[in-house]
Amino acid sequence: MCNASPSYERRQPEQTQLYRIIAEHWQTFLQERFFEGRDVPKFIRQEFEGFLRCGILACGFGRVCCPSCGVDKLVAFSCKGRGFCPSCGARRMSEAAASLVDGVIPLVPVRQFVVTFPPPLRLWLARSTALATTVCSKVIAALTKHLQLESDTADGLAGFVLFMQRFGSAGNLNVHLH
Repeated sequence: MCNASPSYERRQPEQTQLYRIIAEHWQTFLQERFFEGRDVPKFIRQEFEGFLRCGILACGFGRVCCPSCGVDKLVAFSCKGRGFCPSCGARRMSEAAASLVDGVIPLVPVRQFVVTFPPPLRLWLARSTALATTVCSKVIAALTKHLQLESDTADGLAGFVLFMQRFGSAGNLNVHLH
């Protein structure tokens, strides 16, 4: 093994309890919704089906060869999901945080706000990009005003980095803002 770079170990999602539960019950869940006359939204299907392919060699991979020592490794493709996949979500979160800290957020005080919405509004926000954009603008305006009042600077400027999340910790539709 080459000492020039850290070794890569393929994660094995198919061995996790979460993966096994979803793989075992996903099709049954879809069939039950079909027989109830209820459709599973397209974005939910895409997230879960992407998760079931993520990191699975049979669903696609790249072959990487070290030019120094000649060792081959297979690297499974990831789903790059934005909602449900714990691996891709963690990677995206750490990449975004590193990028923000390294290149966007200056050395100024930072606060995190989490804005949640009543369940009926969550469904509207999930289905309408235009509504979500309008709501985000209103939230930013309200938070700017709050920060100006709190700091006693009526003309103070505030900068925002806003992330919209679609799922709650239970995998339920829960559109909220960070």
